[in-house]
Amino acid sequence: PYQRLREAYFASTTLIDTHIGRILDTLEETKQIDNTIIILMSDHGEMLGDRHSWGKLSVYDAAYQTPLIIRVPELGDQAGKKIEMISESVDITPTILDWVMQSVPNSMDGRSLIPILHGERPTDWRKYSFSELDFALPTAPTVWEQILGLNTKNGNLSIIREEQFTLVQFAADLPPLLFDHSRQGEMVDVSKAPEYQETLYEMTLRLLRHRMKYTEQTLSETIITSEGAKTQYRIP
Repeated sequence: PYQRLREAYFASTTLIDTHIGRILDTLEETKQIDNTIIILMSDHGEMLGDRHSWGKLSVYDAAYQTPLIIRVPELGDQAGKKIEMISESVDITPTILDWVMQSVPNSMDGRSLIPILHGERPTDWRKYSFSELDFALPTAPTVWEQILGLNTKNGNLSIIREEQFTLVQFAADLPPLLFDHSRQGEMVDVSKAPEYQETLYEMTLRLLRHRMKYTEQTLSETIITSEGAKTQYRIP
């Protein structure tokens, strides 16, 4: 059955590839290819049996790494290059708005990828990715809620991924997970090893500060003055 599931998944991928080809052919035929930005992305990955898991309800990298291919007509020599810098799904809308020369609302946390696509390397670019997973349901408890005694309030987790380490912290009173990709990676949780306690502490602080920085901020950049409301553009 595992092989059949994988076959079905790759068949779906082939179908998507075929229809992307149809879209590109139409853009070519209608002479719109040179004034159209094309973005291929996905909302999540797929475990496909890795770690005996399927779907996206996982803490492992395969469920969070997603494809991202962007074609911008004016890239020139940059076209076709692979970029290793960390991007997140929240960067997509700011990228589109930037390309059509529109401002990015303060409510959006991402940053435009257009400068990076043109070969720039911002010195203040993010050094980690941030992910969240809610594995509880309000209608009927999931298997994880039942096994771990959780509910919709604490049935969630946050993940920070850096080049070497991945930290998983739970809202519930559950021990964290720490993976060292320079060693055995996701095969071994090193969160309890004495030599990793400083790393665990530092990454936990990083996670906390990230959550504090990107908490709901609808009015945090706006102040009422004698001349009316003044709003400053928030730097992501």
